[in-house]
Amino acid sequence: MTVDTNYVYEVTTINDSLLAGTVPAVRGLAKVQVPVPENFILDENETNKYLMHTSDPFLNGNLKVSQPGGAGTPIIMTTTSPIVFANNSAKLSFIGRYTSTQTSGQSEAPSGGVDLGDGKKHYFGAVNIDTGETLDPSAISPEARGFAQKVLPKEDPTVHENYGVIIHYSNSEQTSNVDVTLVSDYNSLKNDSVKSEGDIDPVKRPILANGDSSAPVLYAVGLLANGLTEFTPTYHFEFPEEITTTGITLPLNNVTDDHADFKSYNPAQSGYTVVVTGSDGTKITQRLQAGENYDPLTGQIDHFGEFRIGKKLAAGVRIVAYDVTPDAKYYANAYQNSINGTTNREALNDINSGLINILGHLNSKAQLGQTYKSKIQVESENKRLTTNFQVEVSEPLKLPVQGYGGPESYLRNKEPTTYKPGDTFTLGLETLGTVSKSGTGKNLDAGGVLTGKGNKTTTDLPGHALAVEYGTIKEPIVYLTLPDQTTLTNFKNSDQFYQVTFDKNDKNQVAPQPKITQKQNADGKTVMVLDWTGTGFELKPKMRVLFNLQVVSDAVNGFDTGLSKQDLYVYKKNGGESDLYTADQLKN
Repeated sequence: MTVDTNYVYEVTTINDSLLAGTVPAVRGLAKVQVPVPENFILDENETNKYLMHTSDPFLNGNLKVSQPGGAGTPIIMTTTSPIVFANNSAKLSFIGRYTSTQTSGQSEAPSGGVDLGDGKKHYFGAVNIDTGETLDPSAISPEARGFAQKVLPKEDPTVHENYGVIIHYSNSEQTSNVDVTLVSDYNSLKNDSVKSEGDIDPVKRPILANGDSSAPVLYAVGLLANGLTEFTPTYHFEFPEEITTTGITLPLNNVTDDHADFKSYNPAQSGYTVVVTGSDGTKITQRLQAGENYDPLTGQIDHFGEFRIGKKLAAGVRIVAYDVTPDAKYYANAYQNSINGTTNREALNDINSGLINILGHLNSKAQLGQTYKSKIQVESENKRLTTNFQVEVSEPLKLPVQGYGGPESYLRNKEPTTYKPGDTFTLGLETLGTVSKSGTGKNLDAGGVLTGKGNKTTTDLPGHALAVEYGTIKEPIVYLTLPDQTTLTNFKNSDQFYQVTFDKNDKNQVAPQPKITQKQNADGKTVMVLDWTGTGFELKPKMRVLFNLQVVSDAVNGFDTGLSKQDLYVYKKNGGESDLYTADQLKN
């Protein structure tokens, strides 16, 4: 630690024996006494502001923190409403600093008492906070530790900043978000190499050939600082010609409005300076406020639903790089986190309130099988971290096809279906997968957030989820082997024995007429062939091709309905006509 520098501290309280026999996540009232070293002072204003904005559900203004005796005396933390003690502990935070290097930097573990809802005060820690009596040290939680720090003067040569880079993005499957933190050792200065808590594997994204005015967030970047002094980071982002970036959105939470700060611990920024480099070598410098979205291609600046025009690149010039510098220095152990979506959910490819958001997508120059890198570099007075965000073109997934309809069987203890002569039933196939469509849900409602009315205004920052694409089966040929003792019959109110159905969102779709032929297979069974060759027809997700069958009038008991789990293969013997065969038949 160094003097005259605020840090966030977290106190872990309670112990296993105290909560033995209680239900998980018990709620209760608590008072905690935190001994501090000599010349350590609580920053009460910063602490209260932080506790009002923290994401911890049991805080949010429910914890009052003070240091009645001044520097070097215990900090008193009191809850005003029941808080949650999950996993046999509760984590309480405060902000403070050392005013002098004349300190041991040591203190005892916190002590306190808690009412777990039974009307009794249960004591924990080093002493009984009401009587001063020493408690059994074996009952102190291993996590409940006091201060153990070395305090250095500001001018000490070892005092400098340290931080990791947080990269937030949606996974290839578009099912969840991923956070990767790149870190380096404290003594690693001006070093381009980094260590990663998890490798950043290439992420797959579709090509948006014609661009997209509401392009999704390509990735978002923030910092997690654990150094000894304040610092000013500069963020650098580069883009190859295969990645089109359509703008940048700055952190929303680093503003002074009470409703805006969600999960970060960082100074309020009066603004940011963004330098944009174009593909023709030109540079434009734009001054922006916290939370604003800026599109250098059009010059449009979105100030929470109010628009103005700033500087823009010349027509036809693409964005090669952004360089972003905040006005105010970051705290020594600042951290940036985020919330996105209007209901606190982790929306995919959406704006993140606490991070720098890079909007963008792969364009038509991207090729399948290639990996494209967007350089990310954060540099400050004494440190540099560099990495690459990697993107690959996503291939359409193979369209799953399975059988549909038919009689029930003995599976799952169900009785077999019984048909009488003249009964009808349906057999066919269906495609699975999902129908491609852009996300239509609301994203982060910046205007609403700033007024404490999230999801209740019409303003909305850019971003939407990307649909995972499935391939199609082009001009399919569908074979139906008729079960014994059945015949094809037209569907009700139709002059056809087959039907093609589409996803419910594909309204008014009509399949073209296939070429229909009838033949016999090697087993002497009748096979109907529906051939869409040359029609341009495609099977897409959520479709069905159905056949209407009827039991013949002279049917007898025990006929085979023709359902089979075997794969059948189209094969042409000795230049003859194509037919369907099982794998065993082909071996012979």
